[in-house]
Amino acid sequence: MIRRRSSRPTTIILLILGMMAGVLAGCSSSDGTSGSDQAAGGSGTDTTADPGVDASAFPVTIDHMLGEATITEPPQRIVALGTLEQDILLALGVTPVAMVANPDDPDGVFPWAPDDLDVSEIEMLPMDTTASSIERIAALKPDLILATTASADVSLYERYKDFGVPIVAPLTGPLNDPWQDITVAVGRAIGREDAALELVAETEAAMERYVAELGGVEGLSFAVALASDATQSRVVNKSIDTSARLFVEIGMVVPAGLEALSSGTQVGAIDISHEEMGLLGEADAIFMASVGDNRDVVESNPLFASLPAVRNGAYLPYDREVAAGLRVPTPLSIPYVLEQIRPTLEKAVASQQ
Repeated sequence: MIRRRSSRPTTIILLILGMMAGVLAGCSSSDGTSGSDQAAGGSGTDTTADPGVDASAFPVTIDHMLGEATITEPPQRIVALGTLEQDILLALGVTPVAMVANPDDPDGVFPWAPDDLDVSEIEMLPMDTTASSIERIAALKPDLILATTASADVSLYERYKDFGVPIVAPLTGPLNDPWQDITVAVGRAIGREDAALELVAETEAAMERYVAELGGVEGLSFAVALASDATQSRVVNKSIDTSARLFVEIGMVVPAGLEALSSGTQVGAIDISHEEMGLLGEADAIFMASVGDNRDVVESNPLFASLPAVRNGAYLPYDREVAAGLRVPTPLSIPYVLEQIRPTLEKAVASQQ
């Protein structure tokens, strides 16, 4: 059974975590790739969509953590400032005039994007939206800005409001809302709520089939870690952490020993030294991202090599694209990420038999 993560209160009111926070720390960031000079000048092609927009749904108001956004008519020039909102648009057959770029792809496209996506007239923005992006976005003359999982702060939100354009911020808190809820909200904002509901149902059904195919993954424990520097790694120890949500949805759990540890100043994660790698010993499967070459240091540690999951082959060193998909699951990224982690989960299931 797919477990939906319920919304939780947050004390981080105005800081929206970057979708690859930690993974990109210490790494150079992309400035984004311009889709075309015309797009940058505001004369690019309008947002395109296939038929099916319910014009009678307008005006529509979307409540969010910073207020509300009222969209009076079907939007034609949509800017998506986060990967979830842009993937929802693409999955619903809508191409935004601007979206965030994948820094690891020359065209700025994530590997789960539709094969027929043409980015030639899309303004590609950096993932961490900053003040420098505001002028570029203003020049596009958007009529709707989606920022439900974007990296921004309140001062940028206020500047976007100055455009006089509806902007949809996180619904309840930064990176706090289930992808299902945001999918439906975006669908409502663009007049395609029924299609959005169908998209959620189809994605959840695919996840159910995936769990059934694996057979035995429910109840297994997982550890998600980031080799953050040469001396320590950051490890998820609470199911509320954003990088845990996809594993939790397919029925997996955080090891009890890890969950019992205080996260301190972190939200859902702890920093452990290489000498403390034994804390991962309860995990049936281990997944590790890396800043630079720090993962090599971890993997050369005999204590890490002796962990049951590593010995059983249920260990996956994953790249920044998988990290992005884990941190912000979307209807498009979920199938991609699940296939990337399938062999590791198969090994974890086999080790229990």
